[in-house]
Amino acid sequence: MDRPATHVEVDIVDRNESLEFLGESARGQNGGFRHVPPTRFRPRASLPSTSTLLKRIRPVNGFQLARRKFTYMNKMGFGRDRMRVRQVDNALDLFELFARDKRPLTLTIIADELGMPKSSVFNLIETLLARGLIYETRQRGGYYPTPRLHEIATSIMEGDVFLQRIHGEMEDLARSAGETVLLASRQGAEVLYIDVVEAASPIRYFARCGERRPLYTTSTGKAILTSYDPQERARILEQVDFVRHQATTFTDAGKLMEELDAAVARGWTEDRAEFTPDVMGIGVPLVHGTRRFGLAIAGPLYRMDYQREELAAKLRAAAERMQRIMENADH
Repeated sequence: MDRPATHVEVDIVDRNESLEFLGESARGQNGGFRHVPPTRFRPRASLPSTSTLLKRIRPVNGFQLARRKFTYMNKMGFGRDRMRVRQVDNALDLFELFARDKRPLTLTIIADELGMPKSSVFNLIETLLARGLIYETRQRGGYYPTPRLHEIATSIMEGDVFLQRIHGEMEDLARSAGETVLLASRQGAEVLYIDVVEAASPIRYFARCGERRPLYTTSTGKAILTSYDPQERARILEQVDFVRHQATTFTDAGKLMEELDAAVARGWTEDRAEFTPDVMGIGVPLVHGTRRFGLAIAGPLYRMDYQREELAAKLRAAAERMQRIMENADH
């Protein structure tokens, strides 16, 4: 039987600290606990040093955790973690480690960075060697990915005509706006970034393809919500567990519905530091058949706010071009 839910407060901690989780596991969005056996972790190599995914957990009420004991977890999708396949996670962590370090890595380094037993790393390496995805650069000199992984990824992308055809428009929009451009799809109560074109500015919003955000906290998520009729929109929001990530986060479905109605009338959605501090997003929906997407420009709040009307106009013009591209692709 599950224990009563509680909320937690989170702080960023140093990714190089050893982590220990004392018998409780978070589920849901930023809170609610389920009892699990105590577990030890090492820092994940796939997490950047400034990652907001690495958290110190301090219960507001309920369960007690010893001081200076940590766990890391994605702020969203805790429930999905129980369904993840560890071996697949390990393989993906390894490729992200290669992407980060950009050098051949020995078995010992991989085991240390990923916090895995050497025997498990050996089995993983042997499997990837057999599939031609990595190679040994020289005897005992470490391993590195082959071009095969790039070939697979390129071939996959060629199959998504939609993304292929609008990516160029996203690049043009990023140059014109001077800010990062994002394309997202809805995954339940979250949005998933499926394409990102970063701004050239050294001070910019940074996001990765594959990252998830709460549907109700982002301009892309709100844009997708505005593509539904009010009744369907309300039904979707009934399934959302609202959590306050920032002071500006909407935590009331009624107030969010009012905001979405205003966005429909205005022609674009806003996210004013509702998930990421000091970041603003402006979004519009894209609809292709049964597929719904959110297209957004995102950047520092101080830079976006005073030119939001101009940026919204550029975004809407780009979205209209993308809609025509999608329609022409069907003929």
